[in-house]
Amino acid sequence: VGLINPVFSLVRHKNGIFNFEKPGRTLSEKLLAVTKLSISQGRVVYTDEQSSARIEGDDFDGTIRDLSYGRTAGAEPFKNISFTGDIRCKTLLINNVTLTNLVMRTAGGKGILDVNPVSMHIFGGTGKGSIHVDVTGASPHYRLITALDRFRIEELIQASSPGNIPRKSIEGTADFSADLTATGKSADEVKRSLNGDLSL
Repeated sequence: VGLINPVFSLVRHKNGIFNFEKPGRTLSEKLLAVTKLSISQGRVVYTDEQSSARIEGDDFDGTIRDLSYGRTAGAEPFKNISFTGDIRCKTLLINNVTLTNLVMRTAGGKGILDVNPVSMHIFGGTGKGSIHVDVTGASPHYRLITALDRFRIEELIQASSPGNIPRKSIEGTADFSADLTATGKSADEVKRSLNGDLSL
């Protein structure tokens, strides 16, 4: 399957159901199997009504291989999908943070998602890292390893506290690294369980 200039709108409603799901569905057979899916010059918008998070990706290209999705009663959709893929995105906006030239390799299956490696330009510097998500247990588990090299500290401050701190009250370049873990079904649970090491 090849898609050119597609636009995807994904919504997670307050009840936890995604806009592509049908509540009460009990089909257990394989619903989707695609050997190769390519996307060029696509756009995606993701909205989470539970946390008010919003993600917008513009001009992204991707190749997803061996994609399969099966559904069993009561199982979360992520536990039933498997795939490998490579994705490039020219611009990714996550709330107030803008990433450019995002490149990542992904692999998912049986409730585990690995995004490794990831590289991007952010806050005027370069970033790299990896993301691990495990939803096989009672509560999802996350691990983030990242490093930002020579990013602009004033751009970080403006993104995290827009309008609250005068522009260029603090300036300069910095290096940052983190190895963080968290567990939780909601954004609040994830924030409360956040643990790990930071270096600035």
